[in-house]
Amino acid sequence: MRISREKIVDFQTAFGAADARAKAWRGDATVVKAAHTFTPLDPEGRSKRWYIDFYSPSAQGSAQMTIDDGVITCTWASSPRTVRVPALSAGFQRDVKQLLTEGAAHGGSELLLRGYGTRVELRIGSRRRWFRFTLGDPIRFYWYVDYLHPTRTDVLRLTFDANDGRFVESETYHRSR
Repeated sequence: MRISREKIVDFQTAFGAADARAKAWRGDATVVKAAHTFTPLDPEGRSKRWYIDFYSPSAQGSAQMTIDDGVITCTWASSPRTVRVPALSAGFQRDVKQLLTEGAAHGGSELLLRGYGTRVELRIGSRRRWFRFTLGDPIRFYWYVDYLHPTRTDVLRLTFDANDGRFVESETYHRSR
């Protein structure tokens, strides 16, 4: 089903269509993860491909929505485990362009000039990448904005609270090749 005449869409458009489809599947479906993958973001925060995962406690199952070239497709699956989903406000931060603007102010603009690209992901997690459970970090929804270089292994990760878009922290780590 086509959700946009445009082949690249912003997260707000992708999420609106995916959320409506998930709610039609199960009224209690809630988003648990969202990301663009295998395609870059443009400066407006749009991507050719978005993956948005939902979980339904009543169905004990998940639905993955893929938006590719402005067309949405769905995959359904049952899950043997229960997912604990923290609170996500109805008005949570959906403006990826705004996240990229904030990211630029926290070190991202310099990296973009040096050939880095961006990757964004909304998911349940903690502020820290390492030792997160032993340090008492709250488990909640965060936006992670990563700045990655095609040939280098260092990554700048900026963490934003998904409920209000507020910058939480930054960290640098090395990814494996």
